[in-house]
Amino acid sequence: MTIYLLIFSFILHGVTILLMLTLAKKVSVTDSFDRERGEKVKQEIEDMLFAYTVEMKEENERLLKEIKQLKKEPHTSEQKTKSVRAEAPQNRQAEPSLSTRPFQLTEQDEQEEQEEQEEQEEQEEQKYNDYSPPDINEEDPATIFEQSDTANVLMLAKRGMNEEQIAKQLNIGKGEVELILKFYR
Repeated sequence: MTIYLLIFSFILHGVTILLMLTLAKKVSVTDSFDRERGEKVKQEIEDMLFAYTVEMKEENERLLKEIKQLKKEPHTSEQKTKSVRAEAPQNRQAEPSLSTRPFQLTEQDEQEEQEEQEEQEEQEEQKYNDYSPPDINEEDPATIFEQSDTANVLMLAKRGMNEEQIAKQLNIGKGEVELILKFYR
């Protein structure tokens, strides 16, 4: 009887060892698959971040060009007024105070505008320094909760919209939508 129990015990040990080896093999295959998949996902995220930063850079450059054009426009109008004054009859040149006065006003206007802008910036800084978060009362019907862009993107994606449609509806970049979806899928 003990011989049968020993044989049965050896068989159980053999089966157990075989199962452990099979399990170890599956785990190693799964780990290598996960590593490969993780590397692939990591590379995709890096590519998305790179594309997103390139898109942001292009938008910033476009904005800078528009700002430069806006700054150039007042100068072109001043140049036009200078050329008109140069073509004016010589009897007007006898009144130098009239011809130089508009230029002085524009410089004065620019200084006043800069001062106003500085005052506004100081006021905004004071607003932020004095800021304390509002008390949220969930029972109050006047309390409004807004969803973040991330939540809106995910909600619209669940409804079946593609990246371009989501970007247009939420007025954000397509790269940003792709990035959000990549992180949360």
